Amino acid sequence: SSGARRTDEAKAERFRRFWSCKEAFTKGRGDGLGFPFSDCTFDLTEEDYGYDATVAVRNETLEGWRFRGGLLDADGHVVTVSRGPPADVVDKFGEFKSSLVADISTGELDADWPAFDILSLGDLVPPELVDAHRAAVAADAA
Repeated sequence: SSGARRTDEAKAERFRRFWSCKEAFTKGRGDGLGFPFSDCTFDLTEEDYGYDATVAVRNETLEGWRFRGGLLDADGHVVTVSRGPPADVVDKFGEFKSSLVADISTGELDADWPAFDILSLGDLVPPELVDAHRAAVAADAA
């Protein structure tokens, strides 16, 4: 039935939102898939633009983290962006963390989120390589 299909689609979108939050959190920390995803949970709040979220790790809410996400397109692709304290960065060799600002204020964490622009691969090609890129795409399509 169409009602069951809508329910399945809603469940799939909810899964993608939570998965996207987990990706944004672990990549923001710097440990990616090295962090056990089952240790974090998210509370999503629906907004006009998509959703905001908070994270808890092992049932403890991390007050220093902010998340914003939403649908990218009609195909159901989801994006979530995270902000968190530099002190939470996992840096195996210490080189990256030493380049960060020691601390950021709550005001910075809560600053307005910039607009999110969707770019194609072609948008990222340097101007001097556009013709070569177009030729490569045309050759690949042939």
